[in-house]
Amino acid sequence: LGDGVLVALWTVLGLTSAARSLDRSFVEARHVDRSFAEAASWVDRLGGDGNDVSVAAPDMFDQLWLAYALRNEQDVSYLSLRPDYLGALSYWAGETDRYLLVGRGAAVAYPESAVVARNARFVLLDTAGAAVVAAVPQDTPSWYPFAVAGGMGGPDRGHLVIWRSQAARSDAGVLAVRAPQARSVSVTEGTSPAASAPVRDGVADIVVAAVPDPRTPLEVDLLGEGASTAGFTLIGARPAG
Repeated sequence: LGDGVLVALWTVLGLTSAARSLDRSFVEARHVDRSFAEAASWVDRLGGDGNDVSVAAPDMFDQLWLAYALRNEQDVSYLSLRPDYLGALSYWAGETDRYLLVGRGAAVAYPESAVVARNARFVLLDTAGAAVVAAVPQDTPSWYPFAVAGGMGGPDRGHLVIWRSQAARSDAGVLAVRAPQARSVSVTEGTSPAASAPVRDGVADIVVAAVPDPRTPLEVDLLGEGASTAGFTLIGARPAG
């Protein structure tokens, strides 16, 4: 190819890349807007330095800036963290706090009556008397760092935890994952027997029993040719039944 053709090709490719980088939804998602300060104000109004609040916000951008906004709420628990930025995989002793602050990337089911406040990024839930179930990625560096439309992308044998409110503490939970390349999906929780479910229309719904320690990680194993390289998307969690 001549130099002129190479320059033209490089220019076209560069403009295409620039256009993608200016995608409005992507830019807005990576903008520190009022949502963070609003969420911090919700927690501040509860008092107690956040000692009855747990955070489930695995999207890397949201988590980093939310942790900064909550920097003075020293007793807030974080179900999962980015160890490469925040120095730990979680800041949670397994307690079931009354309030759950949920961000993008966490799969959560809750009654509308539990909503205390919400904005474009976060929702604060009062779980007293409400059956709330949330699935949250663990070992976050092995996951895709940002939430995508419909969920959070994880690897074969990726780990997550299921948080249950007091009203759902002893209930089994249903974990929904999108894994169109897999034949079936198996989930192991600690030393409990593995639970598994077939993939139908690209999605598997796996019933997972409750365990005494909610910090026990679940391992998601994808079965089927090519499934291990494709990974899965965490798209839902809900109480069984």
